[in-house]
Amino acid sequence: MCALFCCLVGWVPAVGASPTANEFEPCHRAAAAHLQRCLSDDGTGAGQACWPQVRRRYEACRDAVVRSHQPPDAARLKALREASRPGSGR
Repeated sequence: MCALFCCLVGWVPAVGASPTANEFEPCHRAAAAHLQRCLSDDGTGAGQACWPQVRRRYEACRDAVVRSHQPPDAARLKALREASRPGSGR
């Protein structure tokens, strides 16, 4: 049983994790604050320009949270390692 647990614990971090709902809370709060500010600045109360702006910012925030949980790109890591070697021209 202990061996199985050790194998699972060693394997799980390599798989990666998914963001939890609470990690999206800053995105929700920022979107709500931006929307409120935009609607009050609009003056007409319609705020037709506000919705697309808020949606783009919200989706960008969510994408950043999701990307933060993805494993690094192997090709990018290899290129960074090669660039940091002595004599690589950098």
